[in-house]
Amino acid sequence: NIVGQRMSTRARTLINSVSDQIDAIALKYCHARAVMVALKGEEGCGEFKALKADDIAAVHE
Repeated sequence: NIVGQRMSTRARTLINSVSDQIDAIALKYCHARAVMVALKGEEGCGEFKALKADDIAAVHE
């Protein structure tokens, strides 16, 4: 079933793309927070909590 395979491949490509974007945003957040901690200390970060792997919902699951 070529049409079904094509749609499945397209969906998988989209899921991988979104997953890559999530990973990039998480990395950017962690880096920015690390800089904030270096400048202000842990107390100065206020509402910006450390991001844990469990905080990020996996797209694949």
